[in-house]
Amino acid sequence: MDVPLFPLHTVLAPGLVMPLHVFEPRYRRLTERCLDERSPFGVVLIREGREVGEAATRLARVGTLAEIRQAGRFPDGRFALLVEGTRRFTVDRVDAEGEPYLVGAVTLLPEGVGDETRSRESARRVLDRFLEYVVIFQTLAAGRGQAEQREAEAGSATGPGGAGDPGAAGVDGNPGGLDWHEDVVRSIRRLSSPDDPVTVSHLVGGLLQVDLGDRQALLEEPTAEARLARLEALLDRELQLLGRGLPPYRVDRRSSLHRLN
Repeated sequence: MDVPLFPLHTVLAPGLVMPLHVFEPRYRRLTERCLDERSPFGVVLIREGREVGEAATRLARVGTLAEIRQAGRFPDGRFALLVEGTRRFTVDRVDAEGEPYLVGAVTLLPEGVGDETRSRESARRVLDRFLEYVVIFQTLAAGRGQAEQREAEAGSATGPGGAGDPGAAGVDGNPGGLDWHEDVVRSIRRLSSPDDPVTVSHLVGGLLQVDLGDRQALLEEPTAEARLARLEALLDRELQLLGRGLPPYRVDRRSSLHRLN
């Protein structure tokens, strides 16, 4: 099947939601097409290149279909989207000529479980470790947030453009009242049962704050069993690092409210 491709410096896991701020003309066209046809686009990780301006020079071979759940449009034509990852795919071929955006010939990937018993046992361990990880991460992140807030307040006296100037943040208003927080909470609540190893593996993999190489490797694992085994190792590593009081890793240090394109 052929799908429009949206290259990003991020990895979208099936079952996870992601907000997008679409401002480039080519991606506005892509969004209009998908809204008109009620069709998904493909999110693929940029291996080399940029999200804006010239096209990315190298893309990951495995990506995720993204369905638009909410859409709002600014008066100047920009879009604010909330998309949800659905199916994984491999990119077989890319057409960079037919449209202003990339179009990929893709093959949907099956969601294999692997060994049912081992997968469920691993899912249960992953959920236990992930809960512990979330508690520690939130505690450390809250402490860092308070420190950053104190620094921002201290810098507010620097005048326009300083750390305390709201205009320096560069975060646009919300045109359509998009409420992505509820969708994120809904996704997290789906983690309550280890009896669905595929869902657990994708959602924990999408929520765990590790670097993009690790996130892409998780996405590319052929079975839930293999993905959960990788997650167990990653969670053990991250819990050890957080236990030493190291600052929690953040996938994207920009505002989590918007991916910019």
